[in-house]
Amino acid sequence: IINYYNTQCDLVIAEAKAKAARQEYTAALEQLTGVPQVCEECYRKALDQSVVVYHAWRDQVCTMALNKAQIAWSKRDIDATAKALEDVPVDGACYDEAKALRQAISAKLDANERKEWELKMEEFDNRMRMQQESVAIQRQQATATGAAASVSAPKEQIRSSAVKAIKAEQEAHPV
Repeated sequence: IINYYNTQCDLVIAEAKAKAARQEYTAALEQLTGVPQVCEECYRKALDQSVVVYHAWRDQVCTMALNKAQIAWSKRDIDATAKALEDVPVDGACYDEAKALRQAISAKLDANERKEWELKMEEFDNRMRMQQESVAIQRQQATATGAAASVSAPKEQIRSSAVKAIKAEQEAHPV
């Protein structure tokens, strides 16, 4: 097994990249997380690529949630819009766009709708604040463990939880 990963690492990484390009994120991450840690060089390459795949998946989730919010708002469905915006990851590529949509919606509501919307957005703000604090704490912990660990700790965390997170998201929001 070790010899296989040591000699076929580029192929393993290329196959995972191809799966990710087809938006088969779970399969890509499973392939990348299958590289044994004893195959140090390949393991590091797989770890780096797993972070890239995870970010691509997260950005896809972001875009899908934003699209759902926009569709819901086009129907003036405040509840569905708020729920869709809750699914936008705080560190997703479209987070700022989701915030802009939120502000645009708030500006167009009448007094009663605005009150309901602001209550929902207060809940949204609290959730986003908690996510941001969680990310900040993780970065502080990584920094506190030293320069080398600050690079690998977040990657290890992504590596260990990415497949589970993607599977849970796919079950919760089938495409």
